[in-house]
Parts: sequence; structure tokens; C-alpha cells
Amino acid sequence: MRGNLTIKLGKAIVIGPLIAITLLVGTYGRVEYLTYRYGDQFKVADRKTSWEGELVYLRVFSYSEKEAKVFIVERYKTDKAGIWENYRTGSFYYFGRDATSSAWNLQSWNVVWSEAGSADAWTMPPYW
Repeated sequence: MRGNLTIKLGKAIVIGPLIAITLLVGTYGRVEYLTYRYGDQFKVADRKTSWEGELVYLRVFSYSEKEAKVFIVERYKTDKAGIWENYRTGSFYYFGRDATSSAWNLQSWNVVWSEAGSADAWTMPPYW
């Protein structure tokens, strides 16, 4: 009986990490493929918000002909009390377009994390 428990535990120790690695590689693979395939469309997309930083990188999390969810990391430089701070912010941008237009329009955005401390969440798969 004790031997069977050891074998089952050994299998769980081997299989568990393999499943986790497979899921992680699969989610990164999907995001990286969508970014490779459609990412250039969003480098020039209109992202006008109340603040707009320098684009560091972007990742396409979901894409269809009418909607897209894009994670964008931007660098900002702010002047606080005469001191320039340089920080990054990661946000999800939600784009849409209608059937008559090929241009993407910003529908909304959500700050996920910021080095300035205004948001502290994460994405799945993780990007920093």
C-alpha cells in the first residue's frame, strides 16, 4: 500500500509541473502569435487618452475582425517638484471597428500596473 502511494505521489510531482509548463507555454504562444500576426495594426492605432506615453511594447491578447484587446506598456516622464521621474505603465486597450471602416478605434482602456504606484495587478500570461 505504501509503495502505491509513493508511485502516485511521484507521478503527481512529475505530471503537475509538466501541465503547468504546457499551459504557460500555450498561453504565451497564443499571445505572441497574435502579436506577430496583428501587432503592427496597433502600433499606429489612435490611442488618444488623457495621457499618452512612449510605446515600449505591445501584446495582442485577443483579436477578431471587429474587436481587439491589446496590452500596451508605455514609458512616461513626469515632473514632480522639479524632479523628472521615468516610469512605465501597463494597460489593456480595447479597440473596435465597424464593418465600413478598417481603422481601429479606441473604445476603452484599463491600467493594469504602474511603476508610479497607481495600479498593481497582473496579466495572464504575465508581462512586465
